[in-house]
Amino acid sequence: MSEQDAATIDATEDVQAAPETEAPEDLGDPGKRALQAERQARRDAEKQLREFRERLTAMEEAQNKTAEERAALEQQREIERAALTKANERILAAELRAAAKGELADPTDALTFIDRSSFEVGDDGSVDGDAIATAIVELIERKPYLAARRETKVEGSADGGTRDASRPRQWTRQDLSGKTPQQIDEAREAGLLRDLLGG
Repeated sequence: MSEQDAATIDATEDVQAAPETEAPEDLGDPGKRALQAERQARRDAEKQLREFRERLTAMEEAQNKTAEERAALEQQREIERAALTKANERILAAELRAAAKGELADPTDALTFIDRSSFEVGDDGSVDGDAIATAIVELIERKPYLAARRETKVEGSADGGTRDASRPRQWTRQDLSGKTPQQIDEAREAGLLRDLLGG
């Protein structure tokens, strides 16, 4: 091979080698851009995932806080209901004892023998006095031995004789309906409840 042929071959190889060395650089730019774009997309996705997790955590904390608040509110309501029930029981017991005073030998017997669940205490603390008075009269009818002993007044002439004509008409249970506690008490003092009270 002559020196001229060798130089020609070297020149040809140089011409062919030039595109090969430039091709990776040309191909590398889009590849780098694609890689950078992929990395940026990944960073964006990770950021979105972090934000989503933060929102989810915040929502869970809010739900837990709401559940705790609901539980605390329900507990407070339960305490208030228990306090109201106890206060109503005290009011009703006091009303029963007051109404039974003078009617029963032991006013606390009203608490023992009368079903308190049949009465209601109003929002203002009021109780149906007529219903309580009627319940006490019915208790004395059922258990006359619980009634308070009363001093019997002698009626009639000076000779000690009694007259049936002077005896007032006795009330029946029907007469009690619609009467106020004061009216019932006045009737008792007037001797109109003797038959009902076993006197």
